[in-house]
Amino acid sequence: MKPFSITIILCVYNGEYILEKCIESLLALNYDTFNIIIINDGSTDRTSKILYSYEENRNILIYHNKINLGLMASRNIGVSLSRSEIVAFTDADCIVTNNWLKELAFPFSKKDNIVIVGGRINDPAPNTYWESVMKGIYSFSNKSGYSRKVIGCNMAFKRSFLLENSFDETLKYGGDETA
Repeated sequence: MKPFSITIILCVYNGEYILEKCIESLLALNYDTFNIIIINDGSTDRTSKILYSYEENRNILIYHNKINLGLMASRNIGVSLSRSEIVAFTDADCIVTNNWLKELAFPFSKKDNIVIVGGRINDPAPNTYWESVMKGIYSFSNKSGYSRKVIGCNMAFKRSFLLENSFDETLKYGGDETA
């Protein structure tokens, strides 16, 4: 497989409850050439304090929005700071597997005209009836193989595509990957 340089963009707003586990899963990735850009989107909890403990890591760039701009604006900021050929996204409440980047990068190595790749997600088992209903709505994401939709917590793009097609910042809290 052709090795791609990949930038992972992780946007976080008030993610203190899970952020360290997410970052540690990213640092444990089985992939040679990647860096991480974390956009703190004006968090008011302990997120900033947690991020300060990672400032010395040379593979992590941390950017702090002064106010909460929203997920799409934060993603666009991350893209503008990235320099890699491929840009991958996950969310602060996600724990990635150690082969996550290899799996996202693989389709890009197969065809030059692929510009967007999405992967599956594995949600924890539902605890309530309503969690079961919501899980049913998103069940396509737990199937193996490929989907016609990408999910914001597990998607990658060629950076050149994102520079020409930015995320819609009027959608402050997400959802543009399914629009």
